[in-house]
Amino acid sequence: IAIIRGYAEGLKMNADIDDPAVSEYCDIIMRESDKMNELVLNMLEQSLYSSGVKKPDMTQFNVNEFVEDLLKTVIPIFEEKGVTVQCDVADFEVLADKKQMTTVLSNIVLNACSHARDEKIIKIYAEKIHNCVKINVFNTGSGISERDAENIFTSFYRADKAHSRKEGRFGLGLSIVKSIIDNHGCECGFENKENGVEF
Repeated sequence: IAIIRGYAEGLKMNADIDDPAVSEYCDIIMRESDKMNELVLNMLEQSLYSSGVKKPDMTQFNVNEFVEDLLKTVIPIFEEKGVTVQCDVADFEVLADKKQMTTVLSNIVLNACSHARDEKIIKIYAEKIHNCVKINVFNTGSGISERDAENIFTSFYRADKAHSRKEGRFGLGLSIVKSIIDNHGCECGFENKENGVEF
């Protein structure tokens, strides 16, 4: 993929400037190469988690700080999409793989941002249940149909196919989430609410 992209870049640099189509075609090749590269990396990541090869590196960290740090990185995406975020996470301490949990929460939050409709609100809150911490991410919009519910955590499954394709998503995010959560010996799921969905 890197070789294909490299040749496209070289071709564009030496392209006939009087023919804008050549430059446009090179841009398309580079853009599609980047998408293909991202897909391959996602597939490799999913295979590592689902096979159990990538074991969690357990460390203790604060959930409130963890969520706030992640939200700082996605604020530009929220602003671009006109999404409002409401966050209420207490100072719980957890033992988990922080890097893998960043992947989990990032995938769920970006998924919520992508599917937020109507008021375009995302609510993030946490609750302690026995000796576990449950993080909930709610977004306003349509619920998930029964047909989609059965496959929502399956690799390459996309409930909103046209929308996912437009955003360059491959349907691997939630399957990666499930594999990581399974490897931690925990559970993940979702629930349709009156005016949206909560993961």
